[in-house]
Amino acid sequence: MAKQLNIRSDIYCEKDLLGFDKYVETLSGMIEDSDFKTPFCIGIFGNWGCGKTSFMHLLESRLKEGNSSPYIIPVWFNPWRYEKEDHLIIPFLKTIQHDIEKYIESQKGTKTRLAAGLKRAATKVGEVSAAIAYGIKPECKLGGFGIELDIAKLGYPLDSCNHNI
Repeated sequence: MAKQLNIRSDIYCEKDLLGFDKYVETLSGMIEDSDFKTPFCIGIFGNWGCGKTSFMHLLESRLKEGNSSPYIIPVWFNPWRYEKEDHLIIPFLKTIQHDIEKYIESQKGTKTRLAAGLKRAATKVGEVSAAIAYGIKPECKLGGFGIELDIAKLGYPLDSCNHNI
């Protein structure tokens, strides 16, 4: 009896082959509209291979075409890479900080207020993730013995951070 392999490609499509255009247009319009004041969060759900990553790449491409002001910085975060992290917020915030800094570096030579504002935002994101880490007390118990690590007592210079977020 021959076994059949179920091999699926995990490559996203660069052109809309799945009928996502109407959703991409609607969401990109909401994101780019400076008069749209309501904060919102988008959840993309579906089975493996149904086009979630393709949808996100199509939306990113559409936002890059739009040349919105201020520029929209896409941040790709794969939470499954950090599944063993107790506090997913820390790598999430560090990823945001890294992508903002990467964008600033790509704009080198462009002296704008936006670049200065983004640098301050990246610094704040880094400070927030450090402050969160500062408050974490990981414990390790092995048999009858245990170790507790209180990061607050390791000498992190919390007082040097500006906490007006």
